Amino acid sequence: MDVKTHPDATGIACALIAAGQPVPGVEFNVSCGEAIEPVGRYFIVIGAMKAGTTTIWEMLSKHPALCRTWAEVPGLSQCKEIDYFNTLHRKSDTTLHYDWRFPFDPKRHSLTLDVSPNYSKLKQSRGVAARIAALGGETKIAYILRDPFDRIESQFAHKMDKGESEHVNHAIRVSRYALHLDRFT
Repeated sequence: MDVKTHPDATGIACALIAAGQPVPGVEFNVSCGEAIEPVGRYFIVIGAMKAGTTTIWEMLSKHPALCRTWAEVPGLSQCKEIDYFNTLHRKSDTTLHYDWRFPFDPKRHSLTLDVSPNYSKLKQSRGVAARIAALGGETKIAYILRDPFDRIESQFAHKMDKGESEHVNHAIRVSRYALHLDRFT
């Protein structure tokens, strides 16, 4: 089995856990395995919530030339919405910290696939555009739009289905696409 490890790792300490407790004497170390090679080819999809990003992700993630992430951080990110550049990124991170989240094989994949609508939300996305720009290489960004009135209606329906409420000013602010996109140009 090939192991692709975090850029800062030198080894992995393993232990057998049974019933939530380590089993004494069943511990071992594993070499880090294959070094991470820079990917340099990224496809990042941003856009407003309820604008169709989940549908886009479901369709694009089936394409064999696109490498979707496998690294999910419970409570912080999921396979669709990595949210790396606004939730997981640290000042000392290098491009390899982002690349590590993708099982990229240059023989099979042309681009990584990151669909994270939160990258375009104003309050959560300070500095996101600059962090994405710092990736260098070949970075493509798609911004998904939806008719603002339809999007707002969908957002309210989504919140109501979850038993939550939504302030109308927030829903309108999310639909101010030009304001969100300005940071990416």
